[in-house]
Formats: sequence, C-alpha cells, structure tokens
Amino acid sequence: MNLNKHRDYFKPENIKPTHIIGCGAVGSTLATILTRLGVDKFILWDFDKVESKNIANQTFKHSQINKKKTQAVKDNMLEINPNLNI
Repeated sequence: MNLNKHRDYFKPENIKPTHIIGCGAVGSTLATILTRLGVDKFILWDFDKVESKNIANQTFKHSQINKKKTQAVKDNMLEINPNLNI
C-alpha cells in the first residue's frame, strides 16, 4: 500500500494495536478507514453475526450474512491490506 500521501501528517507504524469494540455501523467503517490509513494491528470485539438488516448501514456484503461480524470485518480489511495483524 502506498501511504506517501499522508505520511507527513500521520505515521501508522507509531500506532499500537487498535481495539475496535463493536463491529457494526461505526466499528466496521472505522476499521476500513484505519486500514486505508495504514494502521496494521487490530483487535476486533463483537459477539454478533451479520444479518440481512446490517447490509444497509454497515460495510458488510450479502455473501457475509450469518458470518461472525469480527470475521467479516477482518475479511474486508484483508482485501484492502493483506499484511494486517488482526
């Protein structure tokens, strides 16, 4: 991933593991944004599964229905950066 655009302002290698508690609307979006910024160490917390009603306002795909939200978010993040530590 080329992070040169924001490297003068933000150095993701200085970020410790990021805990995301809740992988719903806010958590799944935050995970995507932080991954795109170059943060590469995460711990995801959620007990829920993806339901069809989650597709409208969360970052999940129809094919992820019935998956654990943590696994679905992880899969989406790894599509952006396959070198993550989750």
